[in-house]
Amino acid sequence: MNEFPQASQLGNLLLSLILVVGLIVVCIWVIKRLSSINHANGQQLSTIASLSLGARERLVLVQVGEQQVLIGVAPGRVSRIQTFAEPVVDIAETSTSKKDFSSQLANLLPGARQHD
Repeated sequence: MNEFPQASQLGNLLLSLILVVGLIVVCIWVIKRLSSINHANGQQLSTIASLSLGARERLVLVQVGEQQVLIGVAPGRVSRIQTFAEPVVDIAETSTSKKDFSSQLANLLPGARQHD
């Protein structure tokens, strides 16, 4: 009995492997193409700033289309706190510090304490 696979079996195995790898590459290309279409249609969602409130609690400012939304994130819970019609933080700004974000937030929220 011959323990080595015949040339036709080896060829079939190699062809199957190439087909599977090609299918994976095509799937990745389609996924990337669909995600770029969503961004082109204005369906953009991005995190602008984040402020830690405790060990596992955070305030996160998210850009959703033309609006900015402040959400609170805690273990097992995400809550919308406020939606801003005018930008709180300019997206073009790249060097916004946490202190700047917290002071801007304190100025915009009604009843919030002023931090200095």
